[in-house]
Amino acid sequence: MQIILHGKPAPHPRPRATVFVGSVRMYSPKTKWRTSIEEQLKLHKEDPLTGPLKVRLHFRIPRPKAHYRGNPENGVLRDDAPERPTAQRIGDLDNLSKAVLDAMNGIVFVDDSQVVHLSSMKTYASDASLAGCAANIFPLK
Repeated sequence: MQIILHGKPAPHPRPRATVFVGSVRMYSPKTKWRTSIEEQLKLHKEDPLTGPLKVRLHFRIPRPKAHYRGNPENGVLRDDAPERPTAQRIGDLDNLSKAVLDAMNGIVFVDDSQVVHLSSMKTYASDASLAGCAANIFPLK
């Protein structure tokens, strides 16, 4: 099964803690990306997969305007524009993956603990409108 998620990928944030009436409450803040994924997955009408799964995630990150000569719409990259998205602000691949897998819980599969093989990569999108994540999910025997 392939699911295409549109939007600007963002890493899953670290859990936060707050004190309320003398007790500590832990929570994970949601990003716009996570909310967007959940909205897009509402269209997924199949029953959640069960059993072991192999998942391939390909994140396509939009290039910053600073990578282009002049107007980004002309598509001409600067000579020193990096070929691969390695900047820290883009996020670690494991945190990008966690955001997608957590959003798929209970919708695409019962729980992300079913994922026994995970392959993920991030590249720059050739066009900002193509930013997002292509998720391929394969049931294993």
